[in-house]
Amino acid sequence: MFNDNGTITIQPIDLKFDKSWTLPARQNWTIITKALHEHLQMDDLLNGYTELAISRQTRKARAEEFIRDLVRVSGFHLSKATDGRTWASDGSMIPAAANIIENKSITGAATGEQTLVMRVPGRNVSILQGEQLGLIIALVLSESSKTAPDASGRLLTDHLNSVRLIEDSRTEISQTPRLRYMNGRSYYRWIIDLAERSSLKIQYTPGHSKDHTLEAQMNNEADFLASSSQKIYKDIPEIRPPTFHMNNFTFYSPTDGWIESNILHYVDHLFIDSLIWPLHFSLYYLGQLPNLNTLFSENSNINPVQKRRLVSHLAADWHTSSIRLAGRIFGDFQKRMAVLNDNPYSYKHF
Repeated sequence: MFNDNGTITIQPIDLKFDKSWTLPARQNWTIITKALHEHLQMDDLLNGYTELAISRQTRKARAEEFIRDLVRVSGFHLSKATDGRTWASDGSMIPAAANIIENKSITGAATGEQTLVMRVPGRNVSILQGEQLGLIIALVLSESSKTAPDASGRLLTDHLNSVRLIEDSRTEISQTPRLRYMNGRSYYRWIIDLAERSSLKIQYTPGHSKDHTLEAQMNNEADFLASSSQKIYKDIPEIRPPTFHMNNFTFYSPTDGWIESNILHYVDHLFIDSLIWPLHFSLYYLGQLPNLNTLFSENSNINPVQKRRLVSHLAADWHTSSIRLAGRIFGDFQKRMAVLNDNPYSYKHF
């Protein structure tokens, strides 16, 4: 059960006692369930997000209701350019060239009959999530639009890839395999789900246009909202990650948040060190060795000859061990593939 302060408590069920229940047993049941209800919370039973104990459908409904409630107290003005049937969305990221493991601030904005700007949490995100958030806000707010929905309603965005994915989702070709490993897949699944319920036509429009058309004006409004809100980033409300549309098993890092980018690329960033690795990456499987000279301080008592000899021995051992490790990894991979391919000969060979 949800409490007003946002916590989740255990709600006992109403048990109908039959004749097998003695009076002391009934009294004990009442005492125990009351104690659990008053003192035990979901936080005490779980390590991590307590919301994951709630059904996906409930989490999604609460997230969408949060957006609708938030716009009523946000204080943002509606679009000056809208014709009453058109919405626009955009995203912003600072710094614009931040990579996957750098801190960044990302906002998503939508404007039309209502206007709202929110920020994206986590570090393993990019401008993509800002663009997606803008679309989500617009689609959610348009559901409670004052005007009756009609086929002429539009949602403008300058993110062409999102438009194409939404259009593909409306064909007979399933997008499930495509979304399984796509970056920002939970946001995209939410967008597709909202788009199926919406009468709005998601339409691409070029960004940063100087034309005086309605499309250009509204896109510029959304862009200004997303970028100017970076000045008050910490005061902008945060969207909770759409865990209700994530894969059943999704990596999580306390520093980076939910990992929905390519996990191989994410892991490779963990082995970057420009001071140790000459090529900045740990390419041990190619025979590339780290700079072993950094292991010795300038004040070490070892003489130059001993140092060169020790570095040479370490390099030889490191190289041999790396080649063997790469071979074991490749062999293990081959065995696994042989089992999957039901090839007994290959399996025995390794």
